[in-house]
Amino acid sequence: MPNLSFDYKLGRWYLYSQEGGEFLFTDNDTNTERLYGISSLSKYTKDAFHRKIVNGEDSTNPKLTGTKEGCREGDCGACTILVGTLKGGAVQYRAVNSCLLPLGDVNGSHIVTIEGLRQSGSMTQQMLTPVQSVMAECGGTQCGFCTPGFIMSMTGYLLSTLHPDEKSMLA
Repeated sequence: MPNLSFDYKLGRWYLYSQEGGEFLFTDNDTNTERLYGISSLSKYTKDAFHRKIVNGEDSTNPKLTGTKEGCREGDCGACTILVGTLKGGAVQYRAVNSCLLPLGDVNGSHIVTIEGLRQSGSMTQQMLTPVQSVMAECGGTQCGFCTPGFIMSMTGYLLSTLHPDEKSMLA
């Protein structure tokens, strides 16, 4: 039996589970957990740690420090992650505030945190993505607390826009 935890809050059931930065979701047909990896959409079963929301106060993985909880209201963006869903044979990503996102709402989705961003062809995270490079080169990091959220938002925009131009990027 999968290691799951449920909570009833504000009239809704929430599923809690997370392992090593790759998020687990329930498969209602087989009552098993499926893990969608950061680097691929392959499925495999693992045990889970408990988590209330995708980015909760009770983080159980000390290795994932990039996605921050700033305001817990969805305003600051420090908690931004990418949520990918399969549409038309391709994964489409959107940037989402994880502090407000119940894990059950991303059932079957591909979740990418700032730790999961990799330069194409890089097996390690030593190479910066183009968005990360521009942020560093142009001094866009400020104090650094919300920088991962900025990077995830910009990456989400670039992944969701077929032909971005300067005018639309500045809007």
